[in-house]
Amino acid sequence: MVRGRGTRAGLDRDEVVAAAHDLLVLEGFAAVTMRRVADVLGVAPNTLYSHVIDRDDLADAVLDRELARVTIPDSGTTQNRIELAMRVLWNTLVARPGLATHFLSRTEWTGECARLGREIADVFRKAAPTADHAPEHMGALLAYTIGAAAMAGPMGLETADRMFREGLSVFLLGLELEPAPGRFAVRRDWPSIGASA
Repeated sequence: MVRGRGTRAGLDRDEVVAAAHDLLVLEGFAAVTMRRVADVLGVAPNTLYSHVIDRDDLADAVLDRELARVTIPDSGTTQNRIELAMRVLWNTLVARPGLATHFLSRTEWTGECARLGREIADVFRKAAPTADHAPEHMGALLAYTIGAAAMAGPMGLETADRMFREGLSVFLLGLELEPAPGRFAVRRDWPSIGASA
């Protein structure tokens, strides 16, 4: 259906977000503008304001679509589950240059951002020896992952990937979670030699 300029009939938020997401995939995050989305939909830019607040709201909705694909696996060790989820998040953000920078600029986590944060914090609460610090661990882990994705462009993908994986491994080992297969946890409470039982 071809719409004339200013025609709002039949246009809804999902359609606006879908058009913006298509632009993200095809042309990159910089193309996700009110004017460009309006052009794709065949409407005047001011028509979009009936469905999104502004460009940030539109960008947040596109980010939510990407983050909906990032989940914590149901099986595996705690360390492995978190590591896999962070790798998916990193890959998702690196695949869409500019999206990580937008993610970092968010002042509120709603929608899929909030869901992902809750899921990670829940895993930490259940598995880490310091369950009361789960929100802080979750925040630090997400900040590290998102920041590493934002730096991938200037750094080069191969170098950025290696550095991200090494840093993630160190971060997770420091949390003393149930280790991934093939790894071991260092015990900090070895009995001293000659200690009585």
